[in-house]
Amino acid sequence: MKDYYSLEITFPQIDFDNYSIKRKNVADFHHAHLSISDDEIELKIFYETETLFGEKIANWTQEINWNIFGTFIKISKENQNERLQRIDLTHSILLGLKNGSAQFENNKKFVIINLDSAKLYWNSVETEVNNAEFYFDNSGFKVVKDFYGPLFGWDGKFNINRMKGMDTYYPIGKGEFRPEFSFSFTDNKGNNQAVITKNPKLQFRYKNTINENEAVLYGEIVCLLASFFFHTKISFTRSIIHLPEHTITIMKVQKMNYFETSSGLNGFKNHWNFHKFMQSNWQPKTLLNFKTLSKIIELFNQSHLVDSNSKFLIRFNIIEICNGGKINDKFTFVLKGKSRKKKCDEALKLLLETISPEEHPEFSKKWEGLSLTVKPMKNPILSFFESQNLDPSSLPIKVEEIKKLRNNITHGSIDEINYELLRKTNILLYRITGIIILNMMGIDEWELNRDLN
Repeated sequence: MKDYYSLEITFPQIDFDNYSIKRKNVADFHHAHLSISDDEIELKIFYETETLFGEKIANWTQEINWNIFGTFIKISKENQNERLQRIDLTHSILLGLKNGSAQFENNKKFVIINLDSAKLYWNSVETEVNNAEFYFDNSGFKVVKDFYGPLFGWDGKFNINRMKGMDTYYPIGKGEFRPEFSFSFTDNKGNNQAVITKNPKLQFRYKNTINENEAVLYGEIVCLLASFFFHTKISFTRSIIHLPEHTITIMKVQKMNYFETSSGLNGFKNHWNFHKFMQSNWQPKTLLNFKTLSKIIELFNQSHLVDSNSKFLIRFNIIEICNGGKINDKFTFVLKGKSRKKKCDEALKLLLETISPEEHPEFSKKWEGLSLTVKPMKNPILSFFESQNLDPSSLPIKVEEIKKLRNNITHGSIDEINYELLRKTNILLYRITGIIILNMMGIDEWELNRDLN
C-alpha cells in the first residue's frame, strides 16, 4: 500500500528558467508524491536532470516569502483514491528544501519540499456529518486531563471515565464542543504489558448551517482560550471536519514545546479550572475581539519565555495594542457651521492685535492648525486603565515609574534601570495584561493582586 499521495504539480506564475543557466527548459507539470506524518509533511517533486529544476527552485525560494509558498502551487490528478476529492496546499508554509546529487528514484531526480500543513477533501461520511475532531499537540494534554479520572478496572473490565459533572458540551456559535480523549492501544499476547494511549482533542457537534470557515474558526478560538489559560502555545496537529458535501482533513506538523509555565487564572485572583472557564459567558466578546486576542495572547505567552527587559517591553506593548485608536473626548459646541466660524474669525482678529504685523501670516497658519475641539488630553494609559476598571491611583507602582522604566529600556539606559523595580513591574504587568485579556473576553471575575513580593 502506498504511504504517499500521487499527484501532478505546477507553478503557473513562475518561470524557473530565469533562476539558473537554461540548459533545458523546466517542464510545466511535474509528477510529485505527498507524504504526511505527525512529524513531517514532505512533497517530493520529480524532474529531468537536464532541466536543473532542483537548483532553480532552490534559488527561487531565496527570493520569496516562505509563509505564502502554497499560493504559488496548483495541484491536479490527485484523486487516485476513490474517496479523495482534492488536495489543497494553498495555506502551506515552506519549512525547508533539500536538493542533492544523490536524490534519484526510477531514473528521475527529485527535490524534497518540507511543508507545515496540508488539507485534503474526501467524500463525506454520512454517519459523521456535522461533527468534527480537532486533535491537540502534546501541550494540549493538559487541556483534557482533568476531565477524566484514572484507569479503573474490576473483574477483567477496565474503564477511563469522565469526571462527574464534566461531561457537558459548551456552546459556541453554530455548534458546541467539549475536550475529550481519543484512546488507542497496543497489545501482544506474548507481552505482559498492554499500553493505552490518551490522545487529547476537541469534539465538536454542529448545526446544519455550519461551513468550513466557521468550523475552523471555532476550533481556533477554543485553542486560543486554552493557550491563554495554560500560559503556553497550544496547537492542533490534525483536524477532521465532517460536512454534508465533504470531509476535510487538515494536517499540521507537530512542533515540540520546550517551555513549561505556570497556568490558570490564579494570578488574577480567579480560581476557576478550565471547565469553569469554558462555562462562563466568553463567547460573544471573544468572537468580536478574536483578531486582537490572537495577537496579544501570542505575545502574552511569549513574554514568559524571554529575559526581563524583553518581558517588560512585550507586556507594555500589549497595553499599547489594546489601547490603540482610542478617541479623545470633545467639547460640546452651542454654535455650529457659519456661526461658529464667524466667532473664531473674530477671536483671531483680536489676537492678531497683540502680535507684530510681520508675524501675522505665521500666527494665522498656527491658528488654523490648532484643534479647539478636543479636550485637554489625560494621560492615555491612565484613561485606558480606568476603562478596564483598574484604578491607577491604587497600583503598587505608579504609571509614571512604569513609563520611565520603559524609556530607559527602550533607549538602552542600562545604568538607569532599577532591576528590583523591573522585577516587580513585570509581575504587575503580567497581572494587568491578563486582566485586560479577560475583559476582552467579557469575563469580569477577577481582582488585581497588588502584592508584588
